[in-house]
Amino acid sequence: MTVLDCIAERPAVGGSLAVAASRGFDFGSAEYRALFQRAECSAFQHPDWLTPFYARLARHPYAEPLIVVGRWTRTADLAFVAPLLKHRANGSTVVEYAFLGVTDYALPVVCPELQASGHATTGLRRAFLHALGAHDMLRVSPVPPSGLAAWKALIGGPPLRLGFDSHAVMCERPFAAWHDRTRSPRRRADIRRKIRRLMAVAGPLRLEIVEGADIREALAAARHFREGRFKDDPLQQQPFFEFYVDVATRGAASGFSRTYRLSAGGKTLAVLFGIIHRTRFCYLVLGADYRNHGQYSPGAIMFDRVMEHWVDGGGEVFDFTIGDEAFKGALGCSRVPMHEIVRMPMAGMGREG
Repeated sequence: MTVLDCIAERPAVGGSLAVAASRGFDFGSAEYRALFQRAECSAFQHPDWLTPFYARLARHPYAEPLIVVGRWTRTADLAFVAPLLKHRANGSTVVEYAFLGVTDYALPVVCPELQASGHATTGLRRAFLHALGAHDMLRVSPVPPSGLAAWKALIGGPPLRLGFDSHAVMCERPFAAWHDRTRSPRRRADIRRKIRRLMAVAGPLRLEIVEGADIREALAAARHFREGRFKDDPLQQQPFFEFYVDVATRGAASGFSRTYRLSAGGKTLAVLFGIIHRTRFCYLVLGADYRNHGQYSPGAIMFDRVMEHWVDGGGEVFDFTIGDEAFKGALGCSRVPMHEIVRMPMAGMGREG
């Protein structure tokens, strides 16, 4: 483990910082949970996301864990945690955010005192990069605008605009009135017609939140529905499928995630899985029976039903996360630009040789 003290120009509550990197960190610990609750981050930094991520995905052949931790030297309290990975690519050693195609918002978890104290110094950045050890490239992506200042403080480097955005919609209650106000008459009539026709052949529709052992079955149905529909679909790879089952099962117990199932006549028509941070629901996985019921747009029906349940239950934001699929614009989403930060080692930090 590499440890380096970093003396800030404007010491905050804990004074100087000790920055260290290791291959292990307990994201389920009380100290991390307390930091997460106070930090301005996202659902993708939640303990119930990062614990399964590092247990199931952050290992050979994908990558190895590299977690950078900053602590106040006076109190040993956590000041920040940056969940990263290290792997070899084309003969080079690459350090990158804990992404692996499943993490949509790459953010460090930073305490408010550090965020507000002006610790964005060359010393802190050098300490962070030194803790990474020998590497050829540091890449952090995808970063929303809310994370740019924190990454500037930790690693510097200019952000580069990515070729895709994130999409989310701010909803109002009651959902039905907001829905009718924001959807075109043609779209509303089309969905209602398809619901009637679907119910005529399949029976009354039932939306439920799946819990416990039924979560695996529901996500297996989603995986089956998605076969052949998406290139490089992580749900088709067993380690990633087990990761989603783990997150969904933990999250059902803690309130971090929800797995919705739409059925009729005892048969599953669609499954939607997402994770929760405060009043924001981040949609991640949708699988719908387009083979048998594609003419009725079961995915669109599922989105409307789940959004209604989320919003009328107290939710405010339905986040469709990254990717510029056309359907997101039709649902009234606002676009948020996404960024990437790439850094080469500073002089004296060392390269793989």
